[in-house]
Amino acid sequence: MDDSSLSRVLDVENDYALIDKGNILQNLLDFPDQLNTVFSEVKKLTIPSNYIQINKVLFIGMGGSAIGAEMTIGLVKENSHLPIELCRDYQIPNWVDGKTLVIGSSYSGETEETVTAFEKTAQKGAKIFGITCGGKIASICRKYKAPYYEINYGSEPRMALGYSLGAQIALLRKLKIYDIQDSEIERSIRTLDKLIEKISGRVETKSNFAKQLAMNIYGKIPVFIGSSTLSAVAKRAKQQVNENTKSIAFFEQLPEMNHNFVVGLQFPDNINEKIFIILLQSSYDYPRNKLRYQILQTIFDQKNIAYESVIIQPTISRFSELIGVVSYIDFVSYYLSLLYRIDPSPIETIQYIKEKLAKE
Repeated sequence: MDDSSLSRVLDVENDYALIDKGNILQNLLDFPDQLNTVFSEVKKLTIPSNYIQINKVLFIGMGGSAIGAEMTIGLVKENSHLPIELCRDYQIPNWVDGKTLVIGSSYSGETEETVTAFEKTAQKGAKIFGITCGGKIASICRKYKAPYYEINYGSEPRMALGYSLGAQIALLRKLKIYDIQDSEIERSIRTLDKLIEKISGRVETKSNFAKQLAMNIYGKIPVFIGSSTLSAVAKRAKQQVNENTKSIAFFEQLPEMNHNFVVGLQFPDNINEKIFIILLQSSYDYPRNKLRYQILQTIFDQKNIAYESVIIQPTISRFSELIGVVSYIDFVSYYLSLLYRIDPSPIETIQYIKEKLAKE
């Protein structure tokens, strides 16, 4: 399809439902409300007083339930006095003990890797906290008389990011591990609302930079690059393209990719015609990483590789920027699914794997 045909697909919002059978669009629009809801509800939760007596934090999760933890760690780690790690496995670190805060996140509550690891940490006496719609994660919390946040939202797990991300940040804030004021949260969500107004379906392609990026990516393999706080968002972008558009995508982390990826741009032949680079740049990037982005653009120009820099403005904080870039990239992946005329909701291959495992 030529550009005019592509833009027509994106600019007839009333036709989205012909492709988007699960109404993923509404989930994208709900993101600010998810954040508002979870911050308000976690504030009301009663957390045992001994949960303050910890010296390390472990997140447990998989897929869409783990990416929120990566984002939280990116926000918190520079100013936290506690070591914070993420477990994406059945096995848990040997150092888990009674002074470890363990946050287990599984939308369904049935993710087998998460359930297995979460139960093991509870058996070791860790201070556990669940984020889930119910299932075995909630059962484990009840068994050990531990608190948990129950998500009450019907969607694909990856589209409930506001709840998992917000619950994690709100809990760490409640335990004084992360400092973020109500005013910053409120201003950040208002800023997010304004961004969504600019990239929503009713805004035509000529004025909609999310639709424009989707058109640029269409027919190519996107590679998302991020550093620091936005490295997890680059991974989220890759995952959203995989799941929403059923197409291949990759992510790279700066500065690590300067030590390997940049050498791999020579083969296969005509690789420059097959990939599209998206640079997720942050106002808060380390100065040397800002310089690295400039050098990367020179390299891409020399190799005739198409790329685009994404910088969300205005931003009032790292948190504000984070949720803004997440929302923007989610809309890009959604518009890309429309261009491929593929329903973004189904994840049949993932379900196939789960069903096969359940039989063994």
